[in-house]
Amino acid sequence: MTDNTPTITRFAGIELPGWNGPLPGGGMTGATAELDALVGAAAAWLAATFDRDVQVRFNSDRQSGGAWVEVPSNDPFCQVGITAYLPRHGAADPDRRTGPSGEPPVVQLYAKASQLIDPAEAGEPNGRYEPSLIEPMCSLGEATEAVLTRTRIGHALTNR
Repeated sequence: MTDNTPTITRFAGIELPGWNGPLPGGGMTGATAELDALVGAAAAWLAATFDRDVQVRFNSDRQSGGAWVEVPSNDPFCQVGITAYLPRHGAADPDRRTGPSGEPPVVQLYAKASQLIDPAEAGEPNGRYEPSLIEPMCSLGEATEAVLTRTRIGHALTNR
């Protein structure tokens, strides 16, 4: 008898030829216990709700990360997740923030346009990648509700 219980794995990062710095995506854990627990709870919810393996990934600086349902790349589940980041003080541009603010992590819904019930929510294509919706949520509960009500995979699950 095989155990088909979904597993939650933590991603060790992507090895890039010639790159000597930290492995991209290889943060393994959140920079704070609160961030790590939030992403862990999102992973547990995704695994239990969709009965699929889930992968947890943190950026190498460990300030942000997320949980994604893990499946073959042609499956729509790989394009939906719940992410979180630690807010930072600094400029309005989130890529130019300067240091931890001490505020709680911000939760986000992440979904590719093709996986949204309304693909227009993701905006226009940007370069070679499919547009994605990355929308801040007030709580993990709001993010899980958004996965169920705003994505095709959630809609399929709740409308069986």
